[in-house]
Amino acid sequence: MKKALLFFIPCTFLFLPAWVRAQAPPPENQRWIEQADGGFVFPLSPGVAQEYARGVGGDILVGYRFNRDFNLSADVGYFECDEKFYGGASGSWTYDPLLLLARFNFGPGWVRPFLLLGAGLAVDSYSLTTSYEGQVSNRETDPMLSPGAGVLFIVETNVAIYLQTRVDLIFSRVGGPWTDNPTVFLPIKAGLSVLTF
Repeated sequence: MKKALLFFIPCTFLFLPAWVRAQAPPPENQRWIEQADGGFVFPLSPGVAQEYARGVGGDILVGYRFNRDFNLSADVGYFECDEKFYGGASGSWTYDPLLLLARFNFGPGWVRPFLLLGAGLAVDSYSLTTSYEGQVSNRETDPMLSPGAGVLFIVETNVAIYLQTRVDLIFSRVGGPWTDNPTVFLPIKAGLSVLTF
């Protein structure tokens, strides 16, 4: 969990200048989006859900808005789930998504539902302590797909908060008795989105 805090504290200072710039009225050609979010992540696939507990994590994102309804973004994140029975000191599953995300917004109002489709890579690192094998661990980089949905709430002309969930499908090449293919996680997050110049 400390790793997650070390990830999000610098992100706050990185994001603050964009929030200050966002207080000015947006020009007509304003196109860039910066986002940061955090929340909980739930292991869903059977092998991982049996061994790992609910975790925490989040993403930072920079994107280009083609119009009010569509944008493309580069996303990087960090998620960690501790071992369910012995705690994080004995084992955990962490993954760092590196994604290209497409977002489709619906409606012109201050409440805008959206759909996400992401594709990229996940840098996985997992360890597990078992009574019969001791501690086992692995680190690999795997393909990842991330469909999702959420809702955006416009609070200022160029500032919004949002709630979103997605299904992170990690296609492991190695596998093991406690992994699945795909390995599935469900992040549920809240965040801040700012339009910048």
